[in-house]
Amino acid sequence: MKDAKTKCKPLNIKEKEMIMKYLVCIDDTDMPGTKGTGWLVQELCEQIETRSQKGSDPGLCVAKLDKALAQKELIAFGKMAKQAVTSKAAAYDLARKTKIHLSEHGGTGDGVVGAIAGVGLRLSGNDGRYRGWYHLGLPGSVVRVDKLCQFPFIDQLVTKSGTILLPDLSVSIGSEKTKTVRMGNRQVVVVLKNEELEKTGIEYRTITKQEAKQY
Repeated sequence: MKDAKTKCKPLNIKEKEMIMKYLVCIDDTDMPGTKGTGWLVQELCEQIETRSQKGSDPGLCVAKLDKALAQKELIAFGKMAKQAVTSKAAAYDLARKTKIHLSEHGGTGDGVVGAIAGVGLRLSGNDGRYRGWYHLGLPGSVVRVDKLCQFPFIDQLVTKSGTILLPDLSVSIGSEKTKTVRMGNRQVVVVLKNEELEKTGIEYRTITKQEAKQY
């Protein structure tokens, strides 16, 4: 279990204004048998890689976070790209209209679609899994919500519909490894109704490793 006894100190308004001025999204259009985007981005941050994974088609999107950013258009494109195949032409057209940087860096360059879509999905605040898995307890063990929220990588525990669990509630751990997801612009652990409610009296359980794949 990753150790964290207290939550990070909340940022004040001035500190918030000084950070996160840009969204940078990378997509490599994963090929079968190669590493996924998350792995490549992690390696990029650690090693400042000079070339892409073989067979990838990297794209880069950089958007400045200010009042002029066309968030609605970008969010709509991101959601659309998750449902249907979208062209490079459409991606570049949106980049021109919204005045943000979009560029391709190898292969077919199709990664520009995922890159600009990723910015839109990030802006939506309700999409994607965070990198890494956490050991919060053995499957079936019971932990209070406020105890779990002491970890800096957990802002809240929420239901699939977005209902926030109260601090004094207890939940059952669904699996040995737990994945956090982005919901409501926060890093959260999603919970489902506990199938063992009548036996344990615990209403919710954290999602399993398999269930996390839907996010």
